[in-house]
Order: sequence, then structure tokens, then C-alpha cells
Amino acid sequence: MAQDTHNLQHCSDETLARHAQAGCDRSFEALVLRHEAGILRFLSARLATGCDAEDLAQETFVRVHRGLGSYDPARPFRAWLFTIARHVWIDRYRARRPVLPAEPGVSLDRRDPAALLARRDEVAGLWRLASELLTENQWTCLWMRHQAAMEIDEIAEAMGRSALLVRVTLHRARQRLAKGIPALARRDLRLGLVPPLTRVVAAATVTRSMAE
Repeated sequence: MAQDTHNLQHCSDETLARHAQAGCDRSFEALVLRHEAGILRFLSARLATGCDAEDLAQETFVRVHRGLGSYDPARPFRAWLFTIARHVWIDRYRARRPVLPAEPGVSLDRRDPAALLARRDEVAGLWRLASELLTENQWTCLWMRHQAAMEIDEIAEAMGRSALLVRVTLHRARQRLAKGIPALARRDLRLGLVPPLTRVVAAATVTRSMAE
């Protein structure tokens, strides 16, 4: 049994999915264990509460199981999985904007502004600001690229777009962040929202990094 589990851990996603299609429950369980944390992070970044994210993550894997028969193992499994997770979120929260409560504490960073978003422990508030500035497609492309570390081709597969269009979407998202975050920082300061320092530092960092 332990040997079988060890073997499953070394199988590719596509191999596990092919075995799951043939009725191997343990292969499907291995896929869930491998990807549940990433799906939960993706959904948590879009929602206000962890409970909602857990519910939608469970719904995502239910749909994955139901749709295994339609999955083509020749295509990247992770891209297919994130496509389903994105559709689950859209189906239930189509009328809502993504919300992420601001968290105190941010450190200076001169890297690409989109890469800042991946450092959730330090700049989680930027994801909430990004949700105010970006379209749903821009936000999702940016998250998949910098939080899930997905390749451009994987994102294109998940979004149903060409790789070129994904690159254009990411470029426009970065431009919109660079222009919009300083304005939101000034707004928060004017309204006395907490923590204003986070927004000021984030805005200065994003603007500076775009100019470099």
C-alpha cells in the first residue's frame, strides 16, 4: 500500500487523471491532495471568507470528478482544473467584485508590480486594490501567473485564449495597476482608511518598479 502511494506521488497529473478516468479512486484522491491547496488559495483571493472558498473548492473537485470523462489527458490537467475553478467562482459570484480584507504590514520591494501580489503575507491589500482596478480576466491572468506560477501556455489553456492575448492582458493589467494604485492610495488617505501606510508604500513601490 505504501509503495502504491509512493508511486502515485511520482505520477504526472495527466497520468493520474487517465487512471481516474478508468475508475481508480486513489488516483483521483492523489490529484485532490496535490491541488486542493492551490485551488483554495485561488478562490480565497477572490472571496471575503474562508468558508466560501472551502465550499467552492469542494464544488470545483465535484465538477472535476463529474467531468473526468470529457478531459483529454493530452492537455495540461492543471489548466483544465483552474478553468473549472474559475467557472465555479463566476457561476456563484458573477455579480460580485472580488474582496480581500486589507492586512497591515508591507515592506518595500522594487520588483515587477505584479510579482508583489504573490507575496500575500506582506502585500495582501494589493489584491483587494487590484480587484477594484482590473477586469475579471486581467485579475485572473495576473493571479495565475504570479500566485499559481503558471506558464503563459497554461494560463492560455485555462482562460480559453491565445498565449499572445494572455501576454497582452498581463501587460495591460500591469499598466492599469501602475496608474491606478497611487490614486487609490490617495483616496484611502483622504478617507482615513486603515492602514494608509500600506497603500502609500505599495503605491510608491509599484510606480517606481514600473519606471525601472
